Amino acid sequence: MLGGSTGEKPGLAIEALEHAQRACIATYTSQLPSATVNHLISSALKVWSDVSPLTFIPSSTGKADIIIRFTTTAHGDSQPFDGPGGTVAHAFGPGAGIGGDAHFDGDEKWSAEHNGINLYLVAAHEFGHSLGLLHSRNPASLMYPTYQKRRLQGSPLSFEDVHKIQTLYATFLHSYLYLSYDESTHTMDKDYPKNISYAFPGISGKVDAAFEMTGFLHFIIDFKSYKYDYKSHIIVDVFDVGTWLGC
Repeated sequence: MLGGSTGEKPGLAIEALEHAQRACIATYTSQLPSATVNHLISSALKVWSDVSPLTFIPSSTGKADIIIRFTTTAHGDSQPFDGPGGTVAHAFGPGAGIGGDAHFDGDEKWSAEHNGINLYLVAAHEFGHSLGLLHSRNPASLMYPTYQKRRLQGSPLSFEDVHKIQTLYATFLHSYLYLSYDESTHTMDKDYPKNISYAFPGISGKVDAAFEMTGFLHFIIDFKSYKYDYKSHIIVDVFDVGTWLGC
């Protein structure tokens, strides 16, 4: 069972500027090398920064938005762990004090693969809570409350997860990137996001909005609207964005 969001910051810390977050690994598990833990935690944070304007900055000051701890039984937050099995981790939503922090049960068999509890997948789920997301009823969602063995290649996020984090932190990805979603497997395609100019030659710069209409894609960049033929991969028209409003 994965703990939900429940609302002293001291190791490796991770930092948010406007959308930058510091996070700190205050204590480690003895079941994995510390370098492996660092890598898995960084990868789990990257799951969310890849699809949002968030940036996670390592910090060693002990002052961080997300403090990560491996601990056992009672550990000072009124939510004691229960030994192997049961709840394997929990996190707190953004806020003061322990807000944003993520705790992992040190009695679990943590692993970098699927021969135990995969730390990367659990951490990515818990960091969703740290950023403000709640549990989902959708089994395809990373925020589903029950631990599931998901693929370790590519993004573990569902379209729902991406939509919710982007709604929460209001952005069109990084404005330069795009995702690819496989509707048959209900998962994000591997090796995404990619630069928009990679799939749409001629489109560059910060994309403010994009939509499909009458068989064409339309990209809004600054005050211009670009009509794009995605079959021929060419821009077929450019006009002032005010034209949409009859201006």
